[in-house]
Amino acid sequence: MNEERKTKKELIAELAAQRRDIDALRGENADLRQQVAESGDVSPVKRQLAVERIRVEAMAMRSSEDFRKVVAVLWKEIPALGIETTACGIGFVDEENERVVFYGALENPQKHGIAWTSPRMVEFDEDIAIWTWEGNKQNYMDTDSLAALWRKGEVWTNVETSDSFLGRFYEEMGFERLPPIPAVSEWHITNVPFTHGMIGFHEPKFVEDHVVTVQELGQALSLGFLRFLDFQKVDEAQKNLIDELEEELQTAHDLQMGLMPTEPLQIDGLDLTGRCIPANHVGGDFFQYFRQDGKLSICMADVTGHAMEAAIPVVMFSGVLKTEMRHDLPIDALFANLNDTMHDALDRRTYVCFVMGELNTADHSFRIANSGCPYPFHFRALTGEVEELQVDAYPLGVRSETAYTALETALATGDYVVFCSDGIIEAMNADEAIFGFEQTAETIRTGCAEGLSAEALIDRLIGVVQGFAGDTPQGDDMTCVVLRVEE
Repeated sequence: MNEERKTKKELIAELAAQRRDIDALRGENADLRQQVAESGDVSPVKRQLAVERIRVEAMAMRSSEDFRKVVAVLWKEIPALGIETTACGIGFVDEENERVVFYGALENPQKHGIAWTSPRMVEFDEDIAIWTWEGNKQNYMDTDSLAALWRKGEVWTNVETSDSFLGRFYEEMGFERLPPIPAVSEWHITNVPFTHGMIGFHEPKFVEDHVVTVQELGQALSLGFLRFLDFQKVDEAQKNLIDELEEELQTAHDLQMGLMPTEPLQIDGLDLTGRCIPANHVGGDFFQYFRQDGKLSICMADVTGHAMEAAIPVVMFSGVLKTEMRHDLPIDALFANLNDTMHDALDRRTYVCFVMGELNTADHSFRIANSGCPYPFHFRALTGEVEELQVDAYPLGVRSETAYTALETALATGDYVVFCSDGIIEAMNADEAIFGFEQTAETIRTGCAEGLSAEALIDRLIGVVQGFAGDTPQGDDMTCVVLRVEE
């Protein structure tokens, strides 16, 4: 994994250097064009200019669209060098997988009002059309002797009649009629190998000097294609790394979700359920229930930070909380112990917002302590109103020896207590407006007044928040726990 990251870093640095080189080459090309304009005997200068243009575009290759651009430039350069071809192409050979991808270019038939039906051909611009072919190398170099010639870097040429060669191609591309073509009886079809591929072109008469010219273009193309292969390997390594990380994150997500209840708690006369929706694979929110000696404890925590930096402290806090709950301490003493442990265990940038409600299942008296979480909402069936259970203190881990107090109230039949993390209240929409306490309280009030179950109330609240946010990505973990007193 370290080697992959190192290779990627090195290649990115090389890419930056290549881009500087490409800018320099483009500057040199401008000088060469000036020489072309001023020179009487322009052939050597034209050749050098064509080679450099191909080199510049090849060095920038990163995708199939870049391949199309290179073959389009090739199609412009070859006729400018005196080669009477009506089309040209570049075949890239993948020997490992015995595959060839071919990109060809020709004058855009639509300039002559001619359409085509083959999906393999697309319009590159108003002047050029590009066609592609991909298949088995054996089908492209249809004899072992041709494959042997390519491996040796030797040029091969075959001759076909104009009707046979161009007619077959135009029929294959689905041209509705033939475009204007030179009136020649035969075409010399030449393939010029380069590293990892070949350049193909045709002309009415074979000219050895043209082969030399195209070989120079192929050499200019080779280095860029090798660079492209390097980056393809890095992209593949990066993709594999991302896939591995995604798998690891999914495992972490499953483990974190496994720390929390997955089903509503079944207690006579009570309806209790919770839900945690992390903003990422993993997050900093957590909830849990504990039953012991006639008491039901409902806990919700929110660790500072996001994703993995918050998830690891959450896992640690879950274990510490479970251990402390075994001591059956008063709620204020429990908070003090948790605070001292978190203060010693966490760095100074990390702390735990924690709220806990303790219900006596016999008389429904309810005690609550809070260290930095939003105030829980208490819906009173008698009045039909929602009020906040306001008790607060420093989050766990901020200051040692913090004193914690508890608020006590009584729950009646039809009452609800709703715990919400700040990811719900602070949810943001595209206009950067936040959902807010008032909308949260009103959504809870109407749902409670309708007598929704605990799970249905969570569905309602989360649905309204997500509708408010729209397409805005979730910025923080959202956790909601609802206790409903049924009788």
